[in-house]
Amino acid sequence: MSEKLVTEVEWKGTSAATIKKITNAGILTIDQLLTFTPKELAEKIEVTSPTVDKVILQALKEYGLDFKKGTTVAEEQAKRIRLSTGSKEFDRLLKGGVEGEALTEFIAEYHGGKTQLCMTMGVLAVNLPPNEAGQNPHVVYIDCENTFKANRVMEIARERGFNPEETLNRFLVATAYNSLHQAELIKHIDKILSTDYFILVIVDGVLSHLRGEYIGRETLAPRQGSLGAMLGRLLSIASSNKIPVILTNQVQGNVTGFGSPFNPAGGHVMAHACTHRVLIRTKSKNSREVQVIDSPDISDEERVRIAITAAGIVDEGDADE
Repeated sequence: MSEKLVTEVEWKGTSAATIKKITNAGILTIDQLLTFTPKELAEKIEVTSPTVDKVILQALKEYGLDFKKGTTVAEEQAKRIRLSTGSKEFDRLLKGGVEGEALTEFIAEYHGGKTQLCMTMGVLAVNLPPNEAGQNPHVVYIDCENTFKANRVMEIARERGFNPEETLNRFLVATAYNSLHQAELIKHIDKILSTDYFILVIVDGVLSHLRGEYIGRETLAPRQGSLGAMLGRLLSIASSNKIPVILTNQVQGNVTGFGSPFNPAGGHVMAHACTHRVLIRTKSKNSREVQVIDSPDISDEERVRIAITAAGIVDEGDADE
């Protein structure tokens, strides 16, 4: 792994103008540079393929191709940031909170509490202590279903004892109007993250536009291709910036009557891309049951109860306190 800045490398055979295009695109470290495929990088900085190939080959040399001992990997993973969901029981289920350097998907039916969870996590994240440079944490929030509500964010902050205006000011929000716009916003995240201290990226409703625009079996391949490209970019953002990226997803109706009635949308592309997949079931008006249905290190056997309150997501037992 290389934390070296792009500007610290002595580039051989690559012009200063090309390097400036890379940094102007928000790609500041060798780690970040290597999260792009040659095609993605060529399109992003608008240079030819041979130029990009040369840049990536030298970046690989800077990065190094050494293997690590398992104990070293364990130490690195133990240091990953964990962000709270707002519920102690939910955090415990996730082994301390939502994991950095990973994609975490929250799946629920309509009115299942997905957006409430996103806003609660954002409020808690931006009120964490400043970094070593004294910068306050910020959140990138891509709203794909037009459900982000500023007054609700302020209410959650107020109920939890935070300054509502300061909290809201640390959210950087964009509404995606279609799948192409959504894809472009995701591509732009790298540049946004380079401007300040960002601790979390949220994409609320990652599949909503794709499901509405790509209708019929003949459109399945291009839809899944577009989804795969977005998810790949988001996973790279999580990895290179060492932060959590959270997505919300819908469930598909099961008209056969067989199997689970809660099938996440997005098929195998979504399933393979996400590190942790969490299903949220509605149990009553404000009560929800949470289960991790797929994860490399969290069992799918345990379920916990949470509640939606004026303070956002809390433990069910704390809802009436």
